[in-house]
Amino acid sequence: MNRWTVFEYLKSRTLATGHIPTRQELESEFRGLDPEEIDGGIQEFGQRLGNWMKEESLHAQ
Repeated sequence: MNRWTVFEYLKSRTLATGHIPTRQELESEFRGLDPEEIDGGIQEFGQRLGNWMKEESLHAQ
């Protein structure tokens, strides 16, 4: 497991539930994974989510 596993988990859970998992949920789900890998997955997800929101706002205009 690595940051991309965390990213994919964040993406799939958010799309399925409409809820972004908390850090505590991630630490529970990825028990034993290096915290830097969790941070990397969170950062990647945040960047992609930010890019998607920018694109959506452009299309809404």
